[in-house]
Formats: sequence, structure tokens, C-alpha cells
Amino acid sequence: MLSIRPHQIEKIERIFIDTPRQVPIVLSRAINRTSTAARTQASKSIREKYAYKHRDILNTLKIKKATVNDLNASLSSRGSALKLTDFMLKPSISETNQKKEVVVRVMKGSKKTIANGFLVKSKSGYVNIFTRVSNKRYPIKAGFAPAIPQLMGKESIAESIEQRAMEMLDKRIAHELRYILGGNS
Repeated sequence: MLSIRPHQIEKIERIFIDTPRQVPIVLSRAINRTSTAARTQASKSIREKYAYKHRDILNTLKIKKATVNDLNASLSSRGSALKLTDFMLKPSISETNQKKEVVVRVMKGSKKTIANGFLVKSKSGYVNIFTRVSNKRYPIKAGFAPAIPQLMGKESIAESIEQRAMEMLDKRIAHELRYILGGNS
């Protein structure tokens, strides 16, 4: 969780002692710009380790912006697990046992062969990689990659987002102060 430190608020209040209505304006602008930087960092942190597309990540992220009356902003992620076909490198035939295999890459730098995996395309157009649960023809089980909200909850990713947000908040408060006071931004 990101919060504004008391010394930051005191500094702003001292500057705007004659016009206290400017304080929430400065803070809301800085908070909103920080939240967009946090969203960008979330996408960047996930894509450093996983083979997810930037567009897929941004589609799950939502920013609730701060206002002058409510200085709270939030970054949330909602979405379901992605199909393994989004990460499929190729269906291929194994050289050792001449069986078909499906190769996917969810994590960068590593490939995973799904033994006895096969592609299914339904009449409705749904395509995914499936495996058999037993030796019988049915039931079959669909394969999925981790959901983006689940990845955002990982400690290393959450820490990088929070660290970037703290850095950006300090910079944005200073920038907004210069802007309102008529200095060059």
C-alpha cells in the first residue's frame, strides 16, 4: 500500500499557506500520475518473467483515480486464467517416441512440453490444449496459465510496483509544485 508521508503534506501546506485549496489539487494530480506509472510497472514486472502480452495485462488492470475530495487511488486487476494456446510455441512430433506433443512457454526462458497434450477446437470456435485425465477417451482437462491478478499478488512483482510508485510520487509532487508555482516543469 502506498501512502503520502506527513512531511510531504506539511511541505505542501507551508508553500500554499495563503491558498490551502491548492494542496488537494497538487496531491490528486501527483497520485493519479503515480497510479499510471504503477500500472506500467506492473505490466513490465510481469513481462520480465512471464511470456504474457502487454495488451493482455493492461486489459485486466483498472485504475480508480484520486479526486480533490477523495485523495485515494487504487490499481486493481480482474481477470481469469489464460488459455495455454496463447503461449503455444508449436504442436510437434517427438523424435524419441513419435508421439505428438505440445510445447508452450509461459515463463520466459523455459519451455514446457505437455505430455499427451492435444489441441481441440470446438464448433463454437473455442481452442485450447487438453490432456486426458485417465486412459479412457473422456474426461479431458483443459490447460491454463496463471491469471494476471494471481501474478500481481506475487511478492517480487508487488514489491517492484510499490517501489516504482514511491519513487514516482516524490517526483510528481515536486513537479506539480513547480507547475502550480509557475516554474518550468
